[in-house]
Amino acid sequence: MIRNISSHASPDIKNQFIAFVGPLGETLVTENDEAFLTEVVGTLANLTIPDIDYLALMSEYGLVDWIKSKLKPDSANDELSLNVVVLVGTLCADDACAEVLAKSGIIQILIELLH
Repeated sequence: MIRNISSHASPDIKNQFIAFVGPLGETLVTENDEAFLTEVVGTLANLTIPDIDYLALMSEYGLVDWIKSKLKPDSANDELSLNVVVLVGTLCADDACAEVLAKSGIIQILIELLH
């Protein structure tokens, strides 16, 4: 339900999630339940809010390495992988994040997922 609410276009609705971005980011790197993790990733991926400091989120929780660990071509969880790709797209809306992700080799990983 939370993920669906986060997908609404209304800025008033999306802005209510700002206070929870840190805990959601922390959950990405601590959660082992892939079904729940998929929901958290999907929720964060929906939060296209200019007021979120995505670069700080990536740095604080080591999300570049986390993203790389989840984008494996032989992953058993396609839904999680898809949501991680969508999250990468959301992060890349921030120019600084896009630069960090491009320099990290994630572009090559995304291309390999296409094969």
